[in-house]
Amino acid sequence: MHTSELAARAESQAAQIVDIAKAGTTGQSDTLHGGFAPYINWQKFSAAPELVLQTIQQLPPSLQQLYVHLLKHAGPLPFHEEMIESWQHADAAAAEIMAALPIWYEAGLLAVFRKAWGERLYVVPVDVYVKVLQYVLDSAATESAEELHIDFFADSEPGLGVINDLFRLLVFTANEGLPVTAKGTLHKRTVQRLESQLQMTNESLGVCRISYAFAEAVSPKLAISIDLAMRLGLIRKDTQSFSIQRDELYAWLQQPIQKWNEAVWLLVGQHYTVANAETKHLFYALRAAGRQGQWVRSESVVQQLQESGWLDEEQSQLETMKAWLHALHSFGWCELRTASDSSIWYKWLISSEDDVDEQTEDGRGFFVQPDFEIIAPPDCPLFIRWQLEQIAEHTSSSGMHMYRLTKDSFQAAIDAGRTRKQQQDFLEQYALAGIPENIIDAWERWNEQYGRAWFSEVVLLRCEDEAAALLIQQECEQGRLKGKVSKIGSTAFVVDRAQVEQIRAVMEQIGLPLLKNWRNDDDVECGSADSNGADDESLETGATASDRSAKNFQNISTMNGIVYSPSSLQYYEMDMAYRRDESWLSSYIGLPLMWTKEVRTYHASTMKEIVETAIQLKLALQIKENGKLLRVVPIRLYGQVDMDYALEAHINEDSRLVRKSLMPSQWEGVRLLVPEWL
Repeated sequence: MHTSELAARAESQAAQIVDIAKAGTTGQSDTLHGGFAPYINWQKFSAAPELVLQTIQQLPPSLQQLYVHLLKHAGPLPFHEEMIESWQHADAAAAEIMAALPIWYEAGLLAVFRKAWGERLYVVPVDVYVKVLQYVLDSAATESAEELHIDFFADSEPGLGVINDLFRLLVFTANEGLPVTAKGTLHKRTVQRLESQLQMTNESLGVCRISYAFAEAVSPKLAISIDLAMRLGLIRKDTQSFSIQRDELYAWLQQPIQKWNEAVWLLVGQHYTVANAETKHLFYALRAAGRQGQWVRSESVVQQLQESGWLDEEQSQLETMKAWLHALHSFGWCELRTASDSSIWYKWLISSEDDVDEQTEDGRGFFVQPDFEIIAPPDCPLFIRWQLEQIAEHTSSSGMHMYRLTKDSFQAAIDAGRTRKQQQDFLEQYALAGIPENIIDAWERWNEQYGRAWFSEVVLLRCEDEAAALLIQQECEQGRLKGKVSKIGSTAFVVDRAQVEQIRAVMEQIGLPLLKNWRNDDDVECGSADSNGADDESLETGATASDRSAKNFQNISTMNGIVYSPSSLQYYEMDMAYRRDESWLSSYIGLPLMWTKEVRTYHASTMKEIVETAIQLKLALQIKENGKLLRVVPIRLYGQVDMDYALEAHINEDSRLVRKSLMPSQWEGVRLLVPEWL
């Protein structure tokens, strides 16, 4: 999870705790703004990513090394305490990592969740992880295509990618609806029409290894588009259809494309990558090593990860990275080229956040041609393109986004409630070179032919007698019903449906309360005001929830989609009360001081007891052998006699981390290495 998501979830969960406390239960609240260090640091990291490395560098060197060791094994995946023992080596005893967890948590370098039965899950925020990975790759030597004079012979330009496919899905859903069958899948004809508009390729998405219901009917590229729309809160599925969530959609449409790419990139990393650390390293390293506008050799990225100990030296790692490059190319995030030596080079295309405002300003508009074509540049903001979709026909999106103004599109816009003036005002606002006169003339002709008369849905307000009608008439002329009610007969009035509840309240105030139930001309009940009021209340509640969601883009990881996600963190609550476990420390407090103070010799039985204690408490040992001080992390003892047993241990031998059998009987001294930060 991203630090912004963690901060948002912590704030939401704390608010719930406060509500419980106010209700008089025994809930205890942490005051986030009053000193909850992880929350404060997550907010800082989200606003200023450069603070991540500063925070890590402020830790003692030993804790910095341990943290990198943790990242190599866990990546941004959740882990539990039992997994830590399997990550031990000579420079990292499990007890040292366990003792460091609360320190990293307080610093905002770790988040803690709790399962229903109390087991804790730990996770490194993804942006913190990426920042460290980027530092590792930046510090390694890089290869420049320009310096090496590489002769590229195969060039693969990126498509419009995932954001364009997502946009086309939303337009289709808004304009035509997205109904589902009784089984819950999409209609075959709808699938065919939708997939013809999507530009991602199913072959390139194979590395995602996604699973979802009705996979035989829906292709991976369509499944991913629908899943992303759901996880971003843009569409929702019910028993009959997928429907647009307009408040969230309009809020997202105001965001620059860079924000969309950032959100989708996080979702791809969380939900479409295999849940193992090696795959995560490969996926995130492509962006961490990528430099906008520069070509990077993919083989060198894998080599750097292997040399720095983040990956094993396996040929399959390179094949996986190449597969992900083709997927990211399909997403529209990089260009690919193959050199004459068959090496794969890529150029990262997603701009940094510093470039967002400049890029958005440059693309705020389009060009209207005299032949009724509209040309929108690739970086045209989505909220402008969305409005273009309402008044013009989309013809293509190959590089430029092409639209055409037609009589049919004009009439469709009129039917949707956009007047000729509104359409013209919109084009005048965003047409970078103005609107040709022949188009304005065509609009005038089309307007004369269509849209000058229409049906309007209203409600009929009837009175039992003329005295009641007179009361309403007086209120229409000089009171609170002025302009809201129109008389069409001696005892009948026309009311805008949207004004019904407001008028009902006024009628109460003037002493003429309306019947609770609605009636038709045959005095048959056709519906109750209660049910309509419930609908209004439901819509109002939904709009309020949508407003909250639209203002809080950080909550995307808690949304569910149609793709089965390998991530389960959205189902668990954060452990807001996590602190260092004092009961866990009691075992260390009782250790004899001489065992931890200095390296010294002991009787064979005591020596064995010290080794067994180190194994039990997962501590490292410092031993003296052949006059040299060595650090070892014991694994197990074998052999029964006190003077004739061996120890299997992790040891750093000639800068290589190895497992080796040692003979304690040959040691000249030993001591327990208790972490200094305990």
